[in-house]
Amino acid sequence: MEKSLKELQTENKFLSQKLTLLQKNISEVKNRISDNQKLINNLSRDKIIISEHAILRILERRYGQEQIIKQVVEALEKEIGDCPKNCKLILDGDLQAVIENGILITVIPL
Repeated sequence: MEKSLKELQTENKFLSQKLTLLQKNISEVKNRISDNQKLINNLSRDKIIISEHAILRILERRYGQEQIIKQVVEALEKEIGDCPKNCKLILDGDLQAVIENGILITVIPL
């Protein structure tokens, strides 16, 4: 089935308009991507991320390892008290201590 010249011209006009709209949308999306990338780059440069390891080293070297360990152990011993050898215990309402075989394995935020 052959299309008439008028049908083809109408379809061509419609497709051209559609192409123009799609190109506009593509341009807008590219601009948004560019804006987002600029924001990402600015955020990356504005703030230094401090690792947990670095925080531990600062505490250790500024306040002394023995002093920190002593304070932490004393505080935990008061909170843990007579906990069974295997238990999970809430500390200060926002942390959970996990004790296995009488050893404090980890502390998890709630």
